[in-house]
Amino acid sequence: MHSPDFFKNPTTPYIEAFSLNTISNQVKMLTSLDEKSNDISKNLVLYGNIYMDISTNFPMYNKEDVEFTEFPKIKDAVNQDINEMIYQQNNTYIIGMFTVTTILILTFVVLQK
Repeated sequence: MHSPDFFKNPTTPYIEAFSLNTISNQVKMLTSLDEKSNDISKNLVLYGNIYMDISTNFPMYNKEDVEFTEFPKIKDAVNQDINEMIYQQNNTYIIGMFTVTTILILTFVVLQK
């Protein structure tokens, strides 16, 4: 036989069905999963109703701005962070160049007098 820890993943609370030992524990786990699934379904209906309420009562609200079809991807977030970092780095470089140029001009003017 195998040890119950063989199928455990340290990053998730995943449990193998045969590691629950008894049928009653398996039934409890399935009942819990079914209740969570029903809660998620109810929340999706609630979010859909709120979405429709907002989109019909606020004409300036654009339905295309918010899509509930898929979760945001990590790759998109990383690209957005990289673009923001580049934008901030470019602004810092421009401000630094203005500062250095100003100091050089002021140094030249002071040394001429």
